[in-house]
Amino acid sequence: MDPYQAAVIQGLEAAGVDYFLYVPGTPLAPIIDHFAKAEKTVLMPVAREEEGIGILGGLALGGKRPALMMQDNGLGNSQTALTTFAQAYHIPCLILSARRGGLGEINSAMHHFTEHVPQVLESLNIKTFRLGQELPPDQWRRQLPLAYEHSTITHRPVVVLMELD
Repeated sequence: MDPYQAAVIQGLEAAGVDYFLYVPGTPLAPIIDHFAKAEKTVLMPVAREEEGIGILGGLALGGKRPALMMQDNGLGNSQTALTTFAQAYHIPCLILSARRGGLGEINSAMHHFTEHVPQVLESLNIKTFRLGQELPPDQWRRQLPLAYEHSTITHRPVVVLMELD
């Protein structure tokens, strides 16, 4: 596990996340594996990103502290659920999204959508924070609980774009 993946785990644990939902993805595997073994966190795989938004919202409304992790190409699938459910009904949601389409990306299809993800989220008025590898892992660990709290204070979804390559 690299130090950035470890920082994501530490940040989510510091935020008190008790449900960890995810759409499977290779750069996310070490984080998923950690939460699969964690006793204090319920691990919940979801088949599609919009399904994850629905379950995430229901858990948040029920007083739980969930987080959803996916790859950023999946944010296209979740736009309707984000805007007509989570955003419209003021539901706090923390969504961690691993960036695709950067240097070393071998799947040419990823570049079309993923390079525009920040602008798409901005146009939808979805609050977005970016964690890049120009920041040390310790910054990532400290920023994730703050992003979670921002979501709960503002009663709206927050997406954290993470560059995990």
